Amino acid sequence: MDNLRTMLPMVWKRYREQMRLRNEVHDLEVKLKNRKIVEKAKGLLMKHLGLPEDKAMRRLQKQARDSRCPVVDLARTIVDTQDLLSFQEKKS
Repeated sequence: MDNLRTMLPMVWKRYREQMRLRNEVHDLEVKLKNRKIVEKAKGLLMKHLGLPEDKAMRRLQKQARDSRCPVVDLARTIVDTQDLLSFQEKKS
């Protein structure tokens, strides 16, 4: 019983640390995924509007502010729209 009393706090501490690390990994995976979406949308703006990278990013940020939505949501819409248009072109 004494062993259990001494081990339990240590095991609980390790469990909490492991959960913290899992949450941190998940958060980083989400951030990376969102960053890739923003980069893809920025690339589409650069390609279709002939903008340099910095202006494409500023345009994306301004539109997101004006629309009152997160940049990643706007970027996802741009990418989804491009995917839809590309799909339509392939069918034609």
